[in-house]
Amino acid sequence: MDRFTLALFDAIHDQSTDRTGDLAAMIQERSRMVMVLGGASILLAILVHLFFRRFLTSRLVALNGAVLARLSGSDATVPVEGNDEITDIAASIRYFIDEIDRRQMDLADNERRFRDLVEGSIQGIIIHRDFRPLYANDAFLQMFGSSLDRTLRVRSVLDFIAEDSRPLVEDNYRHIVATGLPSERRRLRARRLDGSERWIELTSRRIDWKGETAVQSIVVDVTREVEAEAALRRSRDAAEQALRELKETQASLIQAEKMASLGQLVAGVAHEVNTPIGITITGASQLALQFEELTRQLAAGAIKKSEFQRFLADGGEMARLILSNSTRAADLVQSFKMVAVDQSSDERRRFELRTYIGELLRSLRPVYKDVAGLDIGVDSPDELELDGYPGALSQILTNLVLNALTHAFTPHHPGRLTIAARLLPQDQVELTVADNGLGIPSDILPKIFDPFFTTRRGNGGSGLGLHIVYNLVTGTLRGTITAHSIPGEGTRFTLRFPRVTPTAGTTVGKAELV
Repeated sequence: MDRFTLALFDAIHDQSTDRTGDLAAMIQERSRMVMVLGGASILLAILVHLFFRRFLTSRLVALNGAVLARLSGSDATVPVEGNDEITDIAASIRYFIDEIDRRQMDLADNERRFRDLVEGSIQGIIIHRDFRPLYANDAFLQMFGSSLDRTLRVRSVLDFIAEDSRPLVEDNYRHIVATGLPSERRRLRARRLDGSERWIELTSRRIDWKGETAVQSIVVDVTREVEAEAALRRSRDAAEQALRELKETQASLIQAEKMASLGQLVAGVAHEVNTPIGITITGASQLALQFEELTRQLAAGAIKKSEFQRFLADGGEMARLILSNSTRAADLVQSFKMVAVDQSSDERRRFELRTYIGELLRSLRPVYKDVAGLDIGVDSPDELELDGYPGALSQILTNLVLNALTHAFTPHHPGRLTIAARLLPQDQVELTVADNGLGIPSDILPKIFDPFFTTRRGNGGSGLGLHIVYNLVTGTLRGTITAHSIPGEGTRFTLRFPRVTPTAGTTVGKAELV
C-alpha cells in the first residue's frame, strides 16, 4: 500500500513537475509575446505621435500662430498646404481674415473720408444727444467763436440759439427723434459765446452715434445773406418810393405837357383872333364916326344926297368888313373851343373824323401859318364816323403835327404834311401822319417813344410829346402805333385802332420802329 501510494505520489509529482515546467515555459513564452506587443505598441505610439506632430499638430500650431499674428496687426500669411480638412479650414480662416481686413480697411477709409468731409466742411456740424454736445467740427467752432473742449463742456447746444428760437428747436428735436425724418431748413437767430448774434440756417437728422441715438445738426452762417436781403429790401423800398415819385412827377409833367400844348393853342388862337377883332373894332369905330357925322349934318339940315350915298356905301363896306371878321373870329373861337374842350376832358362821343381833323387844323393854323411853303393835306372819307374819345385823338394829332413842325421842317426846307385815314377790315381804322421832311436818324428812331427823350432839350423840348402819343394810342384808343423814317425823305406815323373804342377790357398796344 505504501509502495502504491509512494508510486502514485511519484507519478503525480512527476506529472506535476512536467505540467509546471510546461506552464512555466508557456508563461515565459507569453511574457515574451506580451513584451514584444508592448514594445510594438510603444513604437506605434511613438510613430503615431511623430506622425501627428509632423502632419497635424505642427500645421495647426502654424495656423494658430498665423491667425494670432494677423490679429495682432502683422501681415503674416495663413499657410494653406495639402489637400485635406485642415487645408480647407486654413483656406476658410484665410478668407475670413482677409475679408475682415478688407472691411476694416474700407471702414477706416470711409471713416477717414467722413472725417475729411466733416472736418473740411465749410458748414458747421454738431452732434448732440438731448442737446448735450458730443462732437463739433472746425467750421462750427469758428462760427461760434469757441474751442472743441469749451463746446463739449457747454450744458446745452440751446445756449447757441437765441431765446425766442429755442422752443422751435426743441420741438424740432423731439420730432426728429420720434419719427427719424430730417427737419426742414429753418432760419434762426443764433448767439455766439461772446454774446454777439448771428443768423443761421439749421437742418437736423437722426443718426446712430456710438450705439445710441443722437442728432446731427448742419449749421450754415447766413448773416451776410440776411443783411444783404435787408439791404436789398431797403433798396427795393427806396426804389419803389422813387418809382412812385417818378410816376407822380411824370404824370404831372405829362399833364403839364398837355396844358403846354393847349396853352400853345391858346396863344396861337389869341394871336390869330386879334387880327379880325382889330379889324372889326376899327370898322365899328369908323362906322360910329360916320354915324355921328351923318347925325350932326341931319340935325343941322345940311345933309346932302351925295354924302348920304357915300355914307351908305362906306357903311355897307364897313358892315361887311365887320361881319366877315367877326365871323372869322367866331369860327376860330368855335374851332378852338371844340378842340380845347376835347383835349381837357375824357368824354366819349361820336364824331365824324374828316370834319374833326379840319376843326383841329383850323385851331392849329396860328401855329403853322407862318411856315413858308408848308402844305397840309387831309385825305379821309367823309362818311367815316368814330365812336370814342376825340380828346385823345386831338392830343395825338396835335403832338404829331407839332412834332413835324419842330423836327421835320426848317425855313429852308418846307414841305408837305399829309393826314390820311381809311377803314380797314374788322372795323379797324388806319390813320397816318406823314411828312417829306428831314427824317429821323436810325440811331434815334428806337428812342422816340421813350419818356423824356428829346433832341431839343436846350431849346425847350421836354421829350414827352411822342410818349404821350404812345400812351394815348395804346391805352385810350386800344390801338398800335408804328414809326417809319428814312433820313432825308421823311417820316410816317401809322396808327391802327378800333373804330368803336372798347368800353371794357384792355388791348395791349405796341410801338414798332422801322
